[in-house]
Parts: sequence; structure tokens; C-alpha cells
Amino acid sequence: MQFVKGGPDIPERLLQAHEDGGVIFFCGAAVPVSLAQQVCRASTVW
Repeated sequence: MQFVKGGPDIPERLLQAHEDGGVIFFCGAAVPVSLAQQVCRASTVW
């Protein structure tokens, strides 16, 4: 699944593990803040 056009393809299995509370995503300095924010907004239920 891609949250952002041209962004990374994240496997559904990994997204499900994140939703279940089993995964934390760490973004390094090479990831633009704007991209990290878009992915977090798209994958987080508030």
C-alpha cells in the first residue's frame, strides 16, 4: 500500500501489525519531514 504518490510500498501485513500495536515506525534523518507526517496521518487512527 502506498500512502503518498511515489512513496514506499508498505506491505499490508506490516500495517496490520502496526494497527495491532506490534510495530513502531522510526524515520531517520534521510526521510523528509513532510513525507513522514503524511504517512503518519494516513496510518494512524486518532
